[in-house]
This record gives sequence, C-alpha cells and structure tokens, in this order.
Amino acid sequence: GSKVITIFNQTAGISSNTALVNVNIYPNPAKTTFTIDTDEKIESIVFINLMGETVKTIISPTKTIDVSDLAKGIYVMQIQLKNSIVNQKLIKE
Repeated sequence: GSKVITIFNQTAGISSNTALVNVNIYPNPAKTTFTIDTDEKIESIVFINLMGETVKTIISPTKTIDVSDLAKGIYVMQIQLKNSIVNQKLIKE
C-alpha cells in the first residue's frame, strides 16, 4: 500500500525536478566550440561516445566549450549541475 505510493512519489519528484532544469547548447552540430546556457552553475561535463567510452571531462567549465580535439561524431554529454545531472546529445562536425 503506502510503501508503493511513497516510492512512486519519490521517482516522480526526481523526474519533475530534472525537467525544470533548462540547458541550451548552440550551435549543435558544433565544429570547434559551442556555448552552453543554463541558470545553474555547471560543475562538470563528461563527453561519452556511442560506444560508452568517456572521451573528455571538463571540470568547472566556462560557458564556451572547446571540442576541437574531439573526433567527428555523436556524443552524449553528462552535464553535472549543482543539484542534478542533465544528459544532452552533441553532434561534432
């Protein structure tokens, strides 16, 4: 009874909090750099290729991110904010 409802509410709370975080990335696709806009402080960004390998990690990044060292392809960025993690897809040209 109540335990199932409590677990469900916790899950729903996590989902709704994540949805409130607004992260904009442009340009995407990116050639050498892109800009990341968010209201929260970005603590780190991890770039993961489609094989699941971490290829780049940036701690305390600025708003302009240099990706000139990445090979062309599609990456998932795990963006660690103060209270949440946002996953965004980046296409590198």
